[in-house]
Amino acid sequence: MSATGALPDERGYFGRFGGTFVPEVLVEALVQLESAARDAFGDPDFWRELERLLGDYVGRPSPIYHAERLVDGPHAAIVFKREDTNHTGRA
Repeated sequence: MSATGALPDERGYFGRFGGTFVPEVLVEALVQLESAARDAFGDPDFWRELERLLGDYVGRPSPIYHAERLVDGPHAAIVFKREDTNHTGRA
């Protein structure tokens, strides 16, 4: 990935900025987590399972609500993406 990309380089830097600043005791765990995440993100079965869970557990895609009574005129729209209806166990 380039210096302007979303992922850090092999040193953990984002271009000339940043770096990975974590306690040394966590470095190996983070390396393992990154490796597992890269493996999972490259696995089509992971994405199928994620889509299933988002649909069955979270309730995604979440509904869009058109707030027609808040609009005065035919050339405007107010819509809300109803994330509050997702079933994640949080109030």
